[in-house]
Amino acid sequence: MPETIAQAASTWSLTLLRLTVFSAPTGKPDPSWWQTLFDRPAENRTERNRGIECVETNPWESGQLSFGWNPTRRDCVYSATPEQEASVVGAFILGSFSDIRHPFSHLTEKWLDHLPDLTRVAVGGIFELDATDKEEAYLKLKPFLPAVELDTVGSRDCFYQINRPRLASKLIDPLVLNRLSKWAVVAYHRTQILIDSQGQTTTPLGDAIFRCRLETDINTAHDYPGPIAKEKLRVVLHQMMDLTDEILQKGDTK
Repeated sequence: MPETIAQAASTWSLTLLRLTVFSAPTGKPDPSWWQTLFDRPAENRTERNRGIECVETNPWESGQLSFGWNPTRRDCVYSATPEQEASVVGAFILGSFSDIRHPFSHLTEKWLDHLPDLTRVAVGGIFELDATDKEEAYLKLKPFLPAVELDTVGSRDCFYQINRPRLASKLIDPLVLNRLSKWAVVAYHRTQILIDSQGQTTTPLGDAIFRCRLETDINTAHDYPGPIAKEKLRVVLHQMMDLTDEILQKGDTK
């Protein structure tokens, strides 16, 4: 029996959450901002291109939080640590979106105070839904995609992408928010790779793990004249989080 959308929506698991912002070209950020947010220096810092690009990382919640920047783009990414990713077949589960959205929003709102005027903003997430096999994965995905006819038995390589824009809050007229969602069924395999004088041999170890996969990207339209006023960024961020939650709960809706 196919699950109802409410039953399936309650079991989407978070594997990554990201806030990305764009601005006019700027110099290096004030190094004190990390201390302001965390009361301690970053545990790991990696610079590239002679210091033009940088990524700083700290443990946070169930995984790690990384802040990356270059002259025009900055990213705040909540993800699994490399050790966590290596410990599982497939994506490491960090918990639920409902549990992490408010701590993530609270932290990133403070981060926004340290940034220059922004021309574009995006909130992205990757979510997965467990299934016992391919057919169950298609059955679980089906209620989220009412405009798509899914053959749960005879189909393979399912991938569906759509953007359903929405107007942002009336406080920021005429800002449009793109609601991009990508839906798929994925199979994870643990494999053994042997390399000898005859070449390379790949052998599957155990059965495949099937999951439904959803990627969301809620972003401000590129043609907004901008910049987005700082006092309105929180409104935009909250609406983006709400729209992410709406996709998780209701699927592909207009």
